[in-house]
Amino acid sequence: MLLGTYRHSIDEKGRISVPAKFRTDLGDRFVISNGLDGCIFLFPKTEWERLDQAIRSLSFKESRQLTRYFYSNAAEVEIDAQGRICIPPVLRELANLKGASVVIGASNRVEIWNLKNWQNVSSSVEQDDIIDLLDKINF
Repeated sequence: MLLGTYRHSIDEKGRISVPAKFRTDLGDRFVISNGLDGCIFLFPKTEWERLDQAIRSLSFKESRQLTRYFYSNAAEVEIDAQGRICIPPVLRELANLKGASVVIGASNRVEIWNLKNWQNVSSSVEQDDIIDLLDKINF
């Protein structure tokens, strides 16, 4: 399970360190794609395949937006000898990734955020909303 929050910087070549604790779960090669709410997602191959199968199980009418969204900018990446990945320029631009960034574990995926965007998103979480969602899952 991918958990935790780590601050890292993206260098001028678009590289960022992947926390050592995430490398085992992500594997040698994994998929990077559009995320939601202004971040990008890193999926271990098994989770990417699970997403792929779930999308393929939908009708064409239902699946086409998801397919376009997740696949259009996706790339297979691998960690270099220094523990970094190179984020494709289109994904860096979409998530405004440059300089100070945050890498978080989100259960079955990793999310990479611009530091300010992460601070805005994480500070906007309301405890009452969390309680309502916990009730919804009978926790």
